[in-house]
Amino acid sequence: MPGNLRALRRFPACGPVLFAGLLILGGMAAGLAGAQDWFVSNAAGMALEPAFSRLALRNRYALSVDRALPEELPGALLPYYRETYAAELRILYQEGEEYRRQWIFRDELRRDRLTAAFGDDGSGFIELYDEEGRLTEEHQFNGEGGVYRTLLSYNQGLLVKAEARFKAGSPGAKDPVAVPESGLPPEAGSPAEIPLWTDYYRYSRFYSLRAVDRIIPSVQDAVGEGAAAVQTPARIHFPRYVLDAAAEIVFVTPSPAYDSDFLRDILMGNSDRIQYSADDRGRVLRETRWDAEGGLIGELQNTWSGDRLTAVRWIAGDDERLLEYEYDGAGNRTAERNYTGGVLERTVRREEGRDVEELYMNGEVILRAVWGSDGRKISEERIRPSPAGNVPDGPNE
Repeated sequence: MPGNLRALRRFPACGPVLFAGLLILGGMAAGLAGAQDWFVSNAAGMALEPAFSRLALRNRYALSVDRALPEELPGALLPYYRETYAAELRILYQEGEEYRRQWIFRDELRRDRLTAAFGDDGSGFIELYDEEGRLTEEHQFNGEGGVYRTLLSYNQGLLVKAEARFKAGSPGAKDPVAVPESGLPPEAGSPAEIPLWTDYYRYSRFYSLRAVDRIIPSVQDAVGEGAAAVQTPARIHFPRYVLDAAAEIVFVTPSPAYDSDFLRDILMGNSDRIQYSADDRGRVLRETRWDAEGGLIGELQNTWSGDRLTAVRWIAGDDERLLEYEYDGAGNRTAERNYTGGVLERTVRREEGRDVEELYMNGEVILRAVWGSDGRKISEERIRPSPAGNVPDGPNE
């Protein structure tokens, strides 16, 4: 300190100014290092620039960030809190008034494990994450005590299944309440959780999303007693895959390609109007497509065995194509055959964890390729066809 005073004496006119500046900077540093931090923000609640609370609140949006104690957490978050978690409360202000509250749970490695936000009307959301940062569970609260819950499952980092459920709120309920974990019975007197739909994601050998299969429980199984209390289910739309067949139901095109692009030009093409025909189990039987002038483009016809799609036929004038599938006892698809105009063009079969692909010409195999489980080609064999050629068996009817 004496050294600093001697330095200030060398600049008597500037000394008081510098000293006051040091006090201001010290105060700002102390404020920013405290338990509560303030930022200039935006409508998304991002921390754009650190500032004093008064300065931050002069902006259209301001954000405060503070630690939250367990006793300060909303009741809906308590079941997900762990002693090793650090809870953070973020409050977004708009024009100086509190606009939104958000809670974040982080584990001992500072990984986000929960994000939640609620409005004054009881609406809001909860998102749960695993150790890899993947979203595993999402809750959407409707402001009337009801909650839509989506459970996400992964395999080797890829999303493979999404289950949607709904639980109606108790009479007069408004505040969000936690939904019991899977398999736990609901509390006595509370509404049961209702399954809405399950999506299965299908990928190619190169790990690109190829199709989504949606299974919708029958109406009776889905709603049961107390159906009047169930609101319209939440809808999740997958671009170019989810197709709205009716006001109450969303169908997804059946998985059309085992690992091929055999019908890709049809499914990814532009159709101005699509009409669906489904059975009482929600399985799409026919899909008819028209152009903008009302002209018929073509029709897809699906054949099912239980919940397994065994064949997809496309008919559009002289263009007729057929996909046939085979399954093992566990329901895994093990083989695919592609026909054009009744002529076999391609087959794929699963053998010991590998895919064996064969291309045909004039009824004979002209190319055989073996693909590993990681999507890489292991071998390729080009076969010279015989002069006469053979005619293989036609498609199964």
